Amino acid sequence: MLAKLQTLFNKVQRGELSVNDAMREARVLLGDDGAGSPDFMTPLQSALEDAPRFPQQIPLPYELQDDEVIELDRAQRPPVPPQPRPAPPEDLFRVEVWRDSKKSERHVTLVKL
Repeated sequence: MLAKLQTLFNKVQRGELSVNDAMREARVLLGDDGAGSPDFMTPLQSALEDAPRFPQQIPLPYELQDDEVIELDRAQRPPVPPQPRPAPPEDLFRVEVWRDSKKSERHVTLVKL
């Protein structure tokens, strides 16, 4: 029931429902319990009236005149050559460790780069 009341608030904020329509739906939703309790319905109506409205997109008129089209001169720039990769430092090594099987002896190879 709370989710349906939240939906009513969202619809009022989006402008899909008026406050009177939302109150009518709330009375139907709550049935005799809500309609017989003015202590609940009066604050509900004031909360619906005070709920901030979500902003709406206003369409702007778009008028394009053919004589006002401006073409920009874009100079062709030469492509930038890629930066050369720096040489690796001289104290780099590749260490390869492997075994032929789980119980065999470990082999180690050390290669200077």
